[in-house]
Amino acid sequence: MLRLVAAAVLAVLVTSCAGEDEEPERPRATVNPALPAATALTDPATPVPAGAFGVVKLHAGSDTPPDSVLALRIGKVRRGEAGDFRDVRGLGASTQAVRDAVPYYVNVHFAVLAGDPHANPLTKITATDPAGGYAHALSVPRSLEKCEDPPTEQGVTELRAEQVRCAVLYFDDPAAVPAGFVYVDRTAYPEGDHAVRFAA
Repeated sequence: MLRLVAAAVLAVLVTSCAGEDEEPERPRATVNPALPAATALTDPATPVPAGAFGVVKLHAGSDTPPDSVLALRIGKVRRGEAGDFRDVRGLGASTQAVRDAVPYYVNVHFAVLAGDPHANPLTKITATDPAGGYAHALSVPRSLEKCEDPPTEQGVTELRAEQVRCAVLYFDDPAAVPAGFVYVDRTAYPEGDHAVRFAA
């Protein structure tokens, strides 16, 4: 049975200093006409090839509005260093495990094809290791996101506008590496392992 564990939000012990520059302006999300159609849902039994877009359903959390449909692909993956979070305090998580973790910074590209224009798949993304174990997801301050590609602007409401976000993942075993990625939505995908798989 699929078990996805999301660590609690992390808080930085000391992050601000006087005179620090404001966050740089984020790149704009732009409409991508090459995205698949909202009707071209990915078969959960067939992994999405590396670098390709899959089309997934995202449950809204209630009966209204209905489920959204998103184009989703896994972009660049950057391996962090053990201790990247040594100055971070975990809330409700194993602080030492988080401090010792080797994080992976994963660019997630997505666009809403139909449904809620504010739909965001980031919390439903995880990774698997070669043994089939699942990664934990961390929600970290933007200052600790170290993805290769910067995240795009927020508040996008235009359908088919390709957005970029940064997922931060780690395995219990610091030596584990991502063998693939998984999009999990138990309500949108009630059968099987509730997931759509993406090749690494």
